[in-house]
Amino acid sequence: MHHHRPRRHLRQPGAIHRHHRAGQQRQDQGGRLPHHSAGPPIHHAAEWLIHHRIELLIALGVLLLFAIAVRLVIGNPRGARHRVRVLRWRIRLYLRPGPGYANIVELMVRWSRLRAVRIGRRSRPSVPWWARLVLPVTFYAVRLGRAHLGRRVIAGMEDQALVIAAPRQGKSGWLADRIIDHPGAAMTTSTRTDLYANTAALRGRRGVLHVFNPEGIGGLASTFRWNPVAGCDQPAVTLQRAASFTAATESRAMHDMAFWIGKASSVLASLLHAAALDGRTMNDVYQWAHGTGDAAPEQILAAHPAAAEGWLGPIRELRRPGRTADSIRMTVTRALSWYADPAVAAATSPGPDEGFDVAEFVSGVNTLYLIGTGREEASIAPLFRAFAEYVHAGAAYTGSLQPHHRLDAPLLLALDEVTQICPVPLPLWMADSAGKGIVIVAVCHGLAQLEARWDKPGAQAIWDTAGIKVILGGVSDPATLDRLSRLCGDIALRTHSRTRTEDGRRARTRHYQHVRVLPPELLRTLPEWHALILRTNLSPVIVRLRMAWRRHDYHHARQTGPPPQRSAQIPTTDHPPRPLSGPVTGNETVPDNGPGADSLPRWLNPPAPPPLPPPPGENPPRRPRRPRRPWDPPADTGDDR
Repeated sequence: MHHHRPRRHLRQPGAIHRHHRAGQQRQDQGGRLPHHSAGPPIHHAAEWLIHHRIELLIALGVLLLFAIAVRLVIGNPRGARHRVRVLRWRIRLYLRPGPGYANIVELMVRWSRLRAVRIGRRSRPSVPWWARLVLPVTFYAVRLGRAHLGRRVIAGMEDQALVIAAPRQGKSGWLADRIIDHPGAAMTTSTRTDLYANTAALRGRRGVLHVFNPEGIGGLASTFRWNPVAGCDQPAVTLQRAASFTAATESRAMHDMAFWIGKASSVLASLLHAAALDGRTMNDVYQWAHGTGDAAPEQILAAHPAAAEGWLGPIRELRRPGRTADSIRMTVTRALSWYADPAVAAATSPGPDEGFDVAEFVSGVNTLYLIGTGREEASIAPLFRAFAEYVHAGAAYTGSLQPHHRLDAPLLLALDEVTQICPVPLPLWMADSAGKGIVIVAVCHGLAQLEARWDKPGAQAIWDTAGIKVILGGVSDPATLDRLSRLCGDIALRTHSRTRTEDGRRARTRHYQHVRVLPPELLRTLPEWHALILRTNLSPVIVRLRMAWRRHDYHHARQTGPPPQRSAQIPTTDHPPRPLSGPVTGNETVPDNGPGADSLPRWLNPPAPPPLPPPPGENPPRRPRRPRRPWDPPADTGDDR
């Protein structure tokens, strides 16, 4: 006898209802059960394509239209038709512009971080190779921007750079980004306060900010004063400083200026030397240059035992009546025309704790801002040139005392508007400064500016010694555009033409056309914030520059507020120890604190304050006498011997 067992799911509560709902779900809206094919998977795919054939046709049509639009807009980089438009669109889309430019392999080998690690010892000899693998690349190299496919373009830090850009093309933003990344001290020149506004928030967290703004542009006050007479008791320093003042007044329009500048340099050197020996100020030098009957400098040079021999002749030549003396005096007064401004004159009269120490400045991540208008009348360019040469010479001497005989980290000279407010001897500096640990980035608007300031041979020397050339869009000088275009070379493009033979049949002819890799009109119309990079023997690269205001740390610094207030006044009495490793003597390590006050030249140390006048009723001490010289003035001129 079989006992029929009821189904388990029927004995559970709610099971009947679930079974009924499942049956209802298997039916379609028409009450029919769906048909499940038992064929192979390809049949399912065919059925899906047939069912969605309208959507597929629409998608294919959109893709075809997009491909046609890309072909019409971007075109073929190897074709000659609409080539400039094709190259410009490929640059915007981060594609390689075309043949002749650096390809992806060259970017990975010659412009990459690995190459920067390999050659980083040239600029940072104190950083070992394993540290260069870990540290950020900006500690020993320079990040220029991003090329096609987003590849970073990195160059060595020891290369001098020349930037050519039209106004309002973003050169200041890229220069500010370079200043922020620099691992050592930096000195900048500008006619505005934009570099200070874009870099002070980040540079102030790493070092001391120094501002030399005698004219008070933008309401930014100077943090120190500099005395040009300091150190002029040494003849070599005096000659260099006088040449700095007079050479900044040279103009290409005046063809005979070289003779008068040489004469004026000798006269100004004698006046500065006399002022330094007697404890005078720049005000006395200015008065002597404009006066005709003041015999004080002659008396000082004739009576002081430390006076250089033969320096009375230029002053005596200035005192003679005639057109020659008048021309010399005019050149000297033009070199000192900046002193007519009371604000600028006050900036050259330092008080206690208001001097500037070059040795301490280059020993840290400090920043110096030189800001001036660069106007024609009462130009501040001679003063800025003399101060820049003072910093350059002091940095080179300080670097020569370091273990590797150069500055490490290098000193960056970011010279914006270099031809206007700070016309330093750029051809000479760019030729030999890299070996001293001094990196230069010179910014100008075109080659015509360089030729107007340093003449054609000087401009050619600057062009030849610039290891990296950065050219932004907007340059409109045809000679400059053609020169850069020829520098990039030529390529052969394949073109086709259709003709008919004698029997009437069509024929297709192929020939090659030689064109420029970089058309001049493409360089003039480069997209915004893009630049052409030329470096020694490498292929040209077009990169997108990064502006300072596009940095994440820049926005973070602006949101968190200004950096903590730090004193920018430098002690004027001694030099604090520098973190250099000392020599080993036996079992002890003697710290090397760098050059002391006695070993440094006197022109690196700020001058001591002049002696106090004697109390009333006492006679001042007489100067020691020295043997009479043939060129000394006669006794009736006031000589106290």
